[in-house]
Amino acid sequence: MRNPYAVLGIPKTASGDEIKAAFRKKAKSSHPDRNQNNPRAASRFNDVNHAYEILGNAKKRRLFDSGQIDSSGRATPRKSVFSGFAGVNPWNGFSFKRSKNSSAAADEAKRDKPADAASEADKGGFENDSHEEIMERIFGESFVRKTAEDAPGLDDHPEPEPETQQVDEADIHAELAISLDRVLKTSSESVTLPDGRTVKVNLPAGIENGRVLRLHGKGKNLPEDKMGDALITIRYKKHKYLRTDGVDLVADLPVPLKDGILGAKVPFEGLDGKLLVSIPPWSGSDRVLRIRGKGLPDSNKRRGDLYINVKLLLPEDPDDALLAYAKSTD
Repeated sequence: MRNPYAVLGIPKTASGDEIKAAFRKKAKSSHPDRNQNNPRAASRFNDVNHAYEILGNAKKRRLFDSGQIDSSGRATPRKSVFSGFAGVNPWNGFSFKRSKNSSAAADEAKRDKPADAASEADKGGFENDSHEEIMERIFGESFVRKTAEDAPGLDDHPEPEPETQQVDEADIHAELAISLDRVLKTSSESVTLPDGRTVKVNLPAGIENGRVLRLHGKGKNLPEDKMGDALITIRYKKHKYLRTDGVDLVADLPVPLKDGILGAKVPFEGLDGKLLVSIPPWSGSDRVLRIRGKGLPDSNKRRGDLYINVKLLLPEDPDDALLAYAKSTD
């Protein structure tokens, strides 16, 4: 999995708004619907969504920047606190001084011992010790990291599994189509995976189109009874009269000719239920009305807008006065 900053084409210093703008631009350009002749478009689109899943979430971004999770969202293995001491002479730079009173006794002891033993004593007895034993003898037993069983609570998170290509190959991908009417509600939906299994997906209110949800442990089998993950991409179903433009909604509203000329309040069914749309007097079919906050929510749960295109309707039956007016304008 590529670095999410590289996927979105942004620096590590990017703000939340810059991350969101980069995601929208990349998602729009790589969307499979716009690249139907490119078989790799779906993979790039999933990469963009997964990158935003990490960087668009403040907590996950901090974990990634600090190295606690990798680009796939999995926890990274931690290095031993002693790993930096590999290949270092453990007594190099330390001076082990003896007092004057003990100097003579030590010299006598050296004469009675073989040369190798005397050399070992001069070095402080560290030569055959492990790094952990060296640090314990210098700094005390409390310096040495204990296991989770010996010292519960030392670990902030469970010891992670290292990322491997095998783990990535064990992930499976599926799509879940939801209606626009369900977007504003918290719901639980069923999705069928490529292997035929059916799993439940809990959808938060305001979930975005193209969002990728990761179901841990729902992928393919791995060695030692472990499982990969299932990656579920959310797709909006086509609505019977509402169209999406990012987080904005667009709809056509038929308006009787009389109401377009004189003005009126016309009922309209939006995602939030029924509302009255105010048609200003002398509104033609090129009139676009904007209703703030009645669109779809973004990643910060702010709602887009609803745009109403006025469509004037002629009377069903011919109107003599209207015909006469039309003729008089020749």
